[in-house]
Formats: sequence, C-alpha cells, structure tokens
Amino acid sequence: FENEFLKAKHNDYNIKLVVEDHLGLENILNHNYRSEYSIQALIGSIKSFECKYDFTTVFIDKALAGFWIYTTFYYNVLEYLKWRY
Repeated sequence: FENEFLKAKHNDYNIKLVVEDHLGLENILNHNYRSEYSIQALIGSIKSFECKYDFTTVFIDKALAGFWIYTTFYYNVLEYLKWRY
C-alpha cells in the first residue's frame, strides 16, 4: 500500500484516497472502527501519510463515490490538457 503512494509521489501524481463512508471522520472520532489503534494514533497515521506522500483523504457517501471519481478525473484531465497543449 505504501509503495503505491511512494511511486505516485515520485512520479508527481495528484493522489486522492477515497473512503466510501461519509461519516468516516466522525466514525474515527467516535472510535467506531475495527482496529486496536487509538483515535489519536489513527488520525496521526492518516495525516502523517498525507503529509509524507502528498495526498488527500476524502470521506464520501458510497452512492456519490462514482460521480466524485468521474468529475475529479474529468477536471484533472481537462486542466492537464489546457496547460499541456
């Protein structure tokens, strides 16, 4: 998992980690997850990874994930093409 972020950062890719749970952050803060990590350790781990590998975590409703992914890719490609050609 970490190797994928390392490759992406090395290649200067714009990465988003999409978590299909619109209450994801709330669930973390309420310790509503299956892990031995404390709340502070989990938040710290996520934020440390974001800083280290320059990506963003997005918590989104599962029903909206496809739309979010499509529009994000669409506008990223559009902007890339504008500045590339």
